[in-house]
Amino acid sequence: LPMKIRNIVAFPVLGIVMMAPAFMNCSASDLAAQGDCSATASGKAFVSAVGDLEAVANTLKVEVATSCRNIAVAGKETVTWDGTGTPTDDQVTAACNAAVKVIGQVKAAGNFSISIQGEVKCEADISAQGSCTAECSGNASCSADITASCDPGQISGSCSGNCKVGATCEGSASASVACEGTCSGACDGTITGGCDGTCEGKCDGTQSSASCAGTCEGKCSAPKAGATCKGNCSGGCKISASAGVKCEGEAKCTGGCDVAYTAPSCRGEVKASCTASADCTGSCQASAQATAKCTYPTVTITADASIDAALITAIQTELPRLIGVATVQGKNIVSVLGKVTAGIKGAVSGSIACVAKLQGFITASASINVSVSASASASGSASSN
Repeated sequence: LPMKIRNIVAFPVLGIVMMAPAFMNCSASDLAAQGDCSATASGKAFVSAVGDLEAVANTLKVEVATSCRNIAVAGKETVTWDGTGTPTDDQVTAACNAAVKVIGQVKAAGNFSISIQGEVKCEADISAQGSCTAECSGNASCSADITASCDPGQISGSCSGNCKVGATCEGSASASVACEGTCSGACDGTITGGCDGTCEGKCDGTQSSASCAGTCEGKCSAPKAGATCKGNCSGGCKISASAGVKCEGEAKCTGGCDVAYTAPSCRGEVKASCTASADCTGSCQASAQATAKCTYPTVTITADASIDAALITAIQTELPRLIGVATVQGKNIVSVLGKVTAGIKGAVSGSIACVAKLQGFITASASINVSVSASASASGSASSN
């Protein structure tokens, strides 16, 4: 298969739960001293982070349960959640277990293959993260240097200059980019090095409408890893020319712009860009990852002719979101949960209102883990042999 989906190990919330009683053993006078959790800068950042995590926890539950339910229902499996309101964690798990069962039945029928075009891309606003840390810590330099908040290869944004060699000019299905390099999406032009998807045109000079091990002239839905695209790319084109190129129109440049980025975002983990307390950095990082905007790849499935076409369509439609949550979106959020706990004691100390928010953080963290695990189970069942 062109891609393997591995289950990721979610951040264990047991440690957070065990920490809670220690924060709740405050005297009555201490608890009365600060009734508003937002009264301190670190408390305010913590409240904001909890709100963002609660929001994304609910969003993930609905989206993951909906995707799994749609697959299960298309496969005639019964699901307890009726698709309205917000499902419980148990309903999310049950819906994805049903989806796993359906996908297993489809694969057991024989002649099953999956092709994934494009990448999961989640972009966190590093300017917002810097501003949050600056306000929380009282250190204005926290928002000054965006390059310190993200690994250089992960910074993305509008580039009015040239996108550097080795960087990626990002296209999309609706707005492809001119390319002379490796392309992570469909390539329309000349593909040298093989086409894992469908080569519509000529393969090594012969009319083709299938995969191609050599040179595809026409359109390739999924170039082989390392193949060169010379034409238009609907995914990310990694620039391999001797000089940088401009990413025209709405295209973003990821991994290096020779002038300052406009509206920069981070594809990986948003880091602290300055010296600030753990209370501030952890909360601000959590908010940045929780509010990141994500796009998903496309999936094409070939299955036994006896399988209902509507079921295949449902799996193709829903798998991209499940893949995205399992491999990037959920993973990025889970990675910062522990960083919130690193400074959580300072944020909640002496405030009954903050202790209440701590419970919200524990609940949201647990739900996020459930959604990530459930989506990993469903998407992994489709991609494993």
